[in-house]
Amino acid sequence: MTGRPMSANEFADLSRVNDRGGGAQTGRVATAATSPTRAVPRSSSSLRSSSQEQRAELDAYRLKLLADKKLERRLLEEAERRGRAREAEVAMAPFHPYNKRVVVEREEGGLMICCICLDRPMAMAVLPCRHPVFCRECSDAWMRRPPDQSMCPICRGPVEEMVLVHIVNKDREQQSCFAPL
Repeated sequence: MTGRPMSANEFADLSRVNDRGGGAQTGRVATAATSPTRAVPRSSSSLRSSSQEQRAELDAYRLKLLADKKLERRLLEEAERRGRAREAEVAMAPFHPYNKRVVVEREEGGLMICCICLDRPMAMAVLPCRHPVFCRECSDAWMRRPPDQSMCPICRGPVEEMVLVHIVNKDREQQSCFAPL
């Protein structure tokens, strides 16, 4: 039997078989005859193709879920990177070219001298670490060194540039802006 609707002749033939006592088919025929909208049982090949279609749909759904998870993970990672970039931007704000000045407090009577020559007063600080270490003469000589040798003498961090240091006594507040050299 196929899944198509029965014609009037087929219905009559089935009714005759039913009247004669068609045996095992009687139940199926009567059911099909009394309920014309009910589907007739499918063949095994039809069931197989239906099962394959359902598996294909399930596989497609799983692939979509996997793609959605990958997209979600990628968006989350991107948001984390943006968050870290923003944190780095906030942390680096004091080093922005418009904010480049280093204010050093010295205690009363304490003399801050260059850590290289130990002779002249300190006037320059290293960026990005902000260690105040050099007099003007030593900072010029230090910056002429090859990049792999121009490290901060205090922390051995990289030296990107030098800025003028403004020294403030602890007992009085002064503010002044100096441009980077």
